[in-house]
Amino acid sequence: MTFEELATTLSDCNKSHSFYSREIEHLDEFGLPEIIEIEPIHFCNFNCIMCHVHFEGKLSRKKLDLDLLADRLSHPAFKNKWLLVASGYEGTAHPDFSKFINRVSDDGMKIELTTNGSLLTDNLISEISNTNLKYVTFSFDGMRKSSYEYIREGSNYEKTLERIGRFRGSLVTKDTYFNVNYTMMKRNIEEILDAVKYWDKISLDQIYFIGMRVRPGGGKHEEETLEDILEHVKKRLDEA
Repeated sequence: MTFEELATTLSDCNKSHSFYSREIEHLDEFGLPEIIEIEPIHFCNFNCIMCHVHFEGKLSRKKLDLDLLADRLSHPAFKNKWLLVASGYEGTAHPDFSKFINRVSDDGMKIELTTNGSLLTDNLISEISNTNLKYVTFSFDGMRKSSYEYIREGSNYEKTLERIGRFRGSLVTKDTYFNVNYTMMKRNIEEILDAVKYWDKISLDQIYFIGMRVRPGGGKHEEETLEDILEHVKKRLDEA
């Protein structure tokens, strides 16, 4: 198979299966990037046992100048480009988050947001629910209070679920695509099916079941590794 044939095959697959599906473009020269990823703030309000944040120690809380960044992104050439916000930390903790999201939305950017959902207050929801949010990922591991709050130190199970639900409801008339990132470990394997049922009930589109990575540095997450129960994990995923 030639490279062109492979590219055509992959393009056909993407049209059928990928949220980001698009035609293959042959460029004579490089243009502006199609995707820009930013971390608004070096901070997260949770301390999840398996997350890189857990092993960083004290976070700096340094913030991007979002007014300056919005100015840079206001160029017409960035219209219809993707802006990925906060894949590593909790971007909604930035005090200028809603103002920034509204500015880049007004300038025509397509926004993808990753959040743990806990800071989506009624005020914040009202401020961003009319923006150009195209893809939202909620990071939520487990479906029981005991396991969720053990994994996500500093969290409140009921409050976070309530806020995620209200945020989802605020965008019910829009074409936003909703995803859940569910990090699998021994503690929450038996909750996989319950998670599918719950998130389906509130009309989320997709769940990524992610095998937990054992990180250098030790800690209680080491006891949660899936390496010795992979067949059991497969059965639970098949059931779901």
